[in-house]
Amino acid sequence: MFFLKFIGCGAGFSRGLGNNSAILYQDKPENGYFLIDCGESTRVKLVEMDLLPYLKGVFITHLHGDHIYGLEMLGFYWKFVRTEPLPLYLPSLDIWKELDKIFMPTMQDIQDSEGNPQRAYFKDYFHTYIGPAFNLDENLYLEFVEANHVPKKECYGLRINIDAKEYLYTSDQATQVEDIGYDMIWHDCSFYDQGKAKKGGLLDWAYKIKL
Repeated sequence: MFFLKFIGCGAGFSRGLGNNSAILYQDKPENGYFLIDCGESTRVKLVEMDLLPYLKGVFITHLHGDHIYGLEMLGFYWKFVRTEPLPLYLPSLDIWKELDKIFMPTMQDIQDSEGNPQRAYFKDYFHTYIGPAFNLDENLYLEFVEANHVPKKECYGLRINIDAKEYLYTSDQATQVEDIGYDMIWHDCSFYDQGKAKKGGLLDWAYKIKL
């Protein structure tokens, strides 16, 4: 049994609702899960939920900060704690090139155990797979599908096929999507909480759907 659990459902300025993100897993996250997008609040939520050790890979839908800025911490964690590159699933070569430009200025200068300077590269942090589609399990297939977000910006949703059923995760889709036979559609609604959080901490925004 697969589950999709939302760990953020807010717009880019939302503190309490968190950046738009979800995890996809079978039975329970501790068996391993895939992450859809990783904004700054996403990586914080993964730490709070003690889920970092079980992450199997990250899907990135587009290059806005509330969908990618948590990747730096994940890259460092995988290199220095897991000592292996994190699998990163991308929809195009252009998005890979832009991610390299975004993160390498802050991640390329590191040091060895004796304090000697070293130069790191994108491949040292991330094992990149470029789409459009991926068979992750005999019963799990994900495919990037183009989405209408902002003009001239590459953006994608995800078509998720689980046990021959079709689901659509739209990410930041600006317009209503047409139902062309999906069993379920998760459509971005851009919730916003005026930048506020509940007194005493972040809202518990997780919501789980059985697929």
